Amino acid sequence: MLYKTEGIVLKSMEYEEADKIVTIYTKNYGKITAIAKGVRKTKSKFGSSLEILTHSVFLFYKGRNIDIVSQAEILESFFSASKEVIKFACAANCVEVVNKLTEEREINIGLFNLLKEVLHYLRESNDPKLLTLA
Repeated sequence: MLYKTEGIVLKSMEYEEADKIVTIYTKNYGKITAIAKGVRKTKSKFGSSLEILTHSVFLFYKGRNIDIVSQAEILESFFSASKEVIKFACAANCVEVVNKLTEEREINIGLFNLLKEVLHYLRESNDPKLLTLA
């Protein structure tokens, strides 16, 4: 079974030779942990769509034990760690909180929208109070 939804990457870990296991907070399905096969190969079709803090549209295939990311198309990337270190740290803290405090498949569209708005705010803001969040 295939299903499609937008989501924000909360966590990304290398797995085996060329794969990644990603945790994505999705709009329609809540938190999903899935495997992306071949993502670390140089000719991967995924590009940076599976990097932390990336908002993408995902196509998943329902697997027996773990779902599989079949496709991903970037809608927006919130931060580059190398360019905006403080903002990246704040945003990384936000997604870590969402990851720790939510259960798999626990749908909460309000939380998804709030996370997206917080990430937009952090990206656009020049508020010095952001330093206290990092």
